[in-house]
Amino acid sequence: MLLRPPFCGGLAFPRMVMTTGIVSHKSTATRLRLLLAILLAALACVVFLPALKGQLLSWDDFEFIQINPRLHYLSWETVLDFFRFQPRYGSPTFALYVPLTLLSVALEYSFCGDAPLVYHCTNIVLHACNTTLVFVLALLLVQRTRVAFLTALFFAVHPLHVESVAWVTERKDVLCTLFYLLAMVAYLRWAVRHKWGWYAATVLAALCATLSKPLAVTLPLALLLCDYLLGRARCWARLVEKLPFFAMAVFGMAATLYVQGHAGAVQGHEALNLHGNAFVALRGVLFYVVKTIAPLALQPVYMRPQIIDVFGLVTLLSVAVTGGLLMAAWACRARARVVTFGIAFFFVTLAPMLQVLPSGLQVMAAPRFVYVPSIGFFLVLAWGADYLMGTSRRTRFLLWSLLTVLCLWWSLLTWRLATIWQTNLSLWSYTLAHQPGLTLAKTNLAIGHMLTGDLVEARRMYQDLLAEETNALLLANLATTCFNLGDISQAQVYIQAALPLEPEKNQAYYVAAAIATRLGDHTNALRLLKEVVRREPLHAEARIHIMVASLALGATNDAIGALQEYLLLERSDALAMLNLAHLYEQTQALSNAYAMYSRLSQMRPNDHNMRYRHGLMALRLRAFDAAYADFVAVTAAVPQHATALSDLALAERERGNPSNALACIVRAVALQPHSPKILYDYACILALQNRGSDAVVALTNALARDARLTAIARQDPDLACLRTNDAFRVWTQ
Repeated sequence: MLLRPPFCGGLAFPRMVMTTGIVSHKSTATRLRLLLAILLAALACVVFLPALKGQLLSWDDFEFIQINPRLHYLSWETVLDFFRFQPRYGSPTFALYVPLTLLSVALEYSFCGDAPLVYHCTNIVLHACNTTLVFVLALLLVQRTRVAFLTALFFAVHPLHVESVAWVTERKDVLCTLFYLLAMVAYLRWAVRHKWGWYAATVLAALCATLSKPLAVTLPLALLLCDYLLGRARCWARLVEKLPFFAMAVFGMAATLYVQGHAGAVQGHEALNLHGNAFVALRGVLFYVVKTIAPLALQPVYMRPQIIDVFGLVTLLSVAVTGGLLMAAWACRARARVVTFGIAFFFVTLAPMLQVLPSGLQVMAAPRFVYVPSIGFFLVLAWGADYLMGTSRRTRFLLWSLLTVLCLWWSLLTWRLATIWQTNLSLWSYTLAHQPGLTLAKTNLAIGHMLTGDLVEARRMYQDLLAEETNALLLANLATTCFNLGDISQAQVYIQAALPLEPEKNQAYYVAAAIATRLGDHTNALRLLKEVVRREPLHAEARIHIMVASLALGATNDAIGALQEYLLLERSDALAMLNLAHLYEQTQALSNAYAMYSRLSQMRPNDHNMRYRHGLMALRLRAFDAAYADFVAVTAAVPQHATALSDLALAERERGNPSNALACIVRAVALQPHSPKILYDYACILALQNRGSDAVVALTNALARDARLTAIARQDPDLACLRTNDAFRVWTQ
């Protein structure tokens, strides 16, 4: 049997012959491809179902979502701040320029807060969309349904992608990939049809990818590889149409280097270690190739080796594998362009992740780095399988059997790994079992114990870590643990050691302020909290503690200012509103108190205490009709509310209804005959009705129960007719 010739690249569209049979065949092929796309998306969701039970992890998720004020207070100003290189409200997340990723998570937070289910659902849906786009992309590149299906199938279920999908922080990965693939698909349509709408769609998708993750800087080279595979003529026109994409790539690189440099993520001596970095990159290539084929015991991160044996077995294998792949790409450039394209795409998209320019964590490799590059590798595997299937029926059967077993194995590994990524304890216990000396794993496992309430174990682990390294975050966490265990003196020792190490870390200042408050040092606590707010203007919780410290120092106006700033951020915090209203009352800012109670009454229409306080402020502001309406509503809902009945009597008196006032106050006295306030109001109403003897009896009963009313009675104009009464003079002396 003659072997089918390999695919040589180029999109060759046969002339459509308008016959019933061909149209029917085309329609059947379209329906088949649509069915396969749906099946692939479903598989991509099914294998990641365990991720839906996942928590937000201590590793970046906490900083990304739970304590990221820029996400919590979504407004036009904070959205604009996402796009600034130097944000005004906090520091750049992950020391990366990823504004679109931040915006996507901020929108979710505005609807569901920090509930992890929604974030995991979104990541899985994005992965399913990416799987479908891989299918479409491969179909456009090679025009073979089987190759496209296998490529997307490998992509959908491979365990290397668990980190990108099951970890909420890697939203930037799956979101950038969505726009990256959309840009490539739109470009391929533009390359064939030359309709400007497709070109505009390519530019827009490329821009979104650039704003989602720095990986998008490789897109122009990926588009040039598409030109190569399609067999498009190499001319100036091809380069000119790529200018917008190269401009975006330059922008993305500049933004990343600026933000990382500003955050101190790029260390000069490490960046200039070109020899060592090159060998680390080669080891990374070996790692990704091996783990793509046999993805066993995948860890969240693989640290850079301290010493590299240039002539060691691993180094020699790294050089051999990298060289072999490059030689294969060169050898296939004429007759099997798909192979060349796939290998070149793998290297091009992997290049920024190979740590030639180390930043952030000093890692050699991480599974999330190969989310996009794996597409090229899978395309080559799928094309090779498709090519071999054309040799004989027996070979086809064996290959399908092998591929089925392989995909089932990968799917089971993915399911298990997604389960491991569910909690801090499961993930980092698993990681430590495979990398016992990994400090990152120990730190996050200790945080996991702290978050689950196992403070004793958390403190033990932190103290063990101090023997390995000392940093501000470790000391601040240890101080927090000791603080929660009640060991305030030891917490103070740790936090004092943390503050000088990394003065830009806000967490240390915040913990130090909490310790100072517990020790009664409110002046120092206030200083530390103001420093926190200066660094993070959107830090709402710090303002509550500023209010507490200010009140402790007797600075009521400062406390009011702190609460006002807090409520500009947390507009629906009813408890804070109530505290602010009370402070307004204390400072006789009755109009402000009235306005605050109005907001509270609108928020809690069934809260009769709020409605009562609102009416009381109206009464003190002499807005008697408003007070009357509030007290009527309260007494209708709570007929036994004696104080409200008493105040309703005062409102009725001021509105010129003395008989109604008397009826209300009599009911109030019947309900609470020993209340000084109600008895005093009763005396005032009786006095105004010239029932002096009865008024004196009520007043003397009130003064006997609360001597503080004596000073008020001496000046009260309502009691003017009683001042000649001997009993009144005796009680008010």
